[in-house]
Amino acid sequence: MDLPQQVTERQRDLEDQLRFQTAVVAAQADASNEGVLVASSDGRILSFNARFAELWGISEATLATGSNESAVQAVVDKLVDPDAFTKRMAYLSEHLEEKSREEIALKDGRLLQRVTVPLRGEDGRIYGRIGCFRDITDKRKREEGNRFLALASKELAASLDVERNLSRVARLAVPLLADWCNVDLSEPDGSLRQLAMAHADLAMVQLAHELRRRHPPRPNEPMGVARVVRTGASELHPQIPSQFADGTSDLGIQEIVEALRLRSLMIVPIAAPDHTIGAITFGRGESGTPFSDQDLHVAEEVAARAAIAIDNARLYRERDQIARALQQNLLPTTLPRIPGIEATARYLTAGEGTDVGGDFYDLFDTGDGGWAAVIGDVCGKGAAAAALMGLARHTIRTAAIRDRRPSEILTTLNEAVRQQIQDGRFCTACYVRIRPGDRTARLTVCSAGHPLPAVVRKEGNVEFIGKGGSLVGVYGDVELSDVAAELGPGDSLVLYTDGVTDEQRRGEEFGERRLVEVLSSCAGSSAGAIAARLDRAVRAFCSHDPVDDIAILALRVVS
Repeated sequence: MDLPQQVTERQRDLEDQLRFQTAVVAAQADASNEGVLVASSDGRILSFNARFAELWGISEATLATGSNESAVQAVVDKLVDPDAFTKRMAYLSEHLEEKSREEIALKDGRLLQRVTVPLRGEDGRIYGRIGCFRDITDKRKREEGNRFLALASKELAASLDVERNLSRVARLAVPLLADWCNVDLSEPDGSLRQLAMAHADLAMVQLAHELRRRHPPRPNEPMGVARVVRTGASELHPQIPSQFADGTSDLGIQEIVEALRLRSLMIVPIAAPDHTIGAITFGRGESGTPFSDQDLHVAEEVAARAAIAIDNARLYRERDQIARALQQNLLPTTLPRIPGIEATARYLTAGEGTDVGGDFYDLFDTGDGGWAAVIGDVCGKGAAAAALMGLARHTIRTAAIRDRRPSEILTTLNEAVRQQIQDGRFCTACYVRIRPGDRTARLTVCSAGHPLPAVVRKEGNVEFIGKGGSLVGVYGDVELSDVAAELGPGDSLVLYTDGVTDEQRRGEEFGERRLVEVLSSCAGSSAGAIAARLDRAVRAFCSHDPVDDIAILALRVVS
């Protein structure tokens, strides 16, 4: 036997061995629905199983008219980039010992996972490679759908600004779930307002807006956004129906749809219990894969969560309105005019403002030629805090009719809180008795666990007056002290709650030092200007809504 014949027979033996191993692996792979292909070390395709042929669309007719190589090449030209495929096969031939795992995106939208391993002969040498292919399209869709659902849910719960959140959800949908996403909300007059339109290509978005401008949804259209809003029923169109092209007179809908490369649509309602709020439209074009029932389920789940978010925002707004109305009833609507003294107040609500705050202030005539300036902070928020606020204000006003000394008035408040508040709540309070004079004012200050008020002299010096005392509502015997002071022409008195000094930014407090700096810069300013500047300084420091309610009461002796 000459050498060429020996080489040929040796090659046949190796190929027979590879085919045998392929048959064994293929039999095992068929049970797991995997396609198997075997290639020689020089990259020639030797054989594959029925599942591989099914995955790649290789028909029996194709096999009957050509070799394995020609059969595979015929579908490669249709489903993947042939140059990339050839380069990959050459790479695998040069790196036979490597085990690899990769994903192959087909032109028809499917995603295949390929795992390749070397095949060794009895002598231990590598004579080829075997590749196992699995369709992971549905698996990847589920993963991306779940990821989109998780991210969308997080966005919808991010704040009470539902419209902003829905716009972000539309952007998240591309490309996790769709090539396009559009959000419409129903207006009170029955019209639809386009809230968001998302696509990776800005030119496509502009074209879609042009389509919407020329052909807005018609209220009684038999399908589409208006119908979904009207009926509350979802629409799934794996392929764009021809009815979408009906009724055009300008630039035809079908022409624009073709330009947009839309191939599949689904429209889901944003439905409240008693009416439909709007609709979300998802479109696919470039990806090529039609929407499925699985995609529709994800879309409907997102729309349901959007409806809950919108309904919650509505409830919070209503609650906020009630809270603000209650807050207004617990605080002075206007401040009285004190002869020779300017007075102004500021109140900043923490967070979304959906609970009645615990801070309070008051300014009233004591009936004996004097005036009372009061500020306090109740433990907690909500209805219970509101009850304690109301009790504190009314008790102080009533006690001021009988007593003149601030310490006696706050002692009466302490007794009332201990007797009438049973849930352990307490408060702080600062009471300042003011007796106006000729361009002066005499002060008597008492603090019950509250930050001491600041006096801003007209020259710019800042000093705190008073002495710290016991919290209101905690102890039966309280330690409270009255401290006298005097304001001259142009001097100011600033009462505030601890929301000012306790406001934080990255773990750093606004603090007393910044408070003094701000107040010092206000020397000679009006009471209104002082309160406004302190308000701005706190907001600028934290760069967000305050974490605690803030009350400011400023008074200034007119110079």
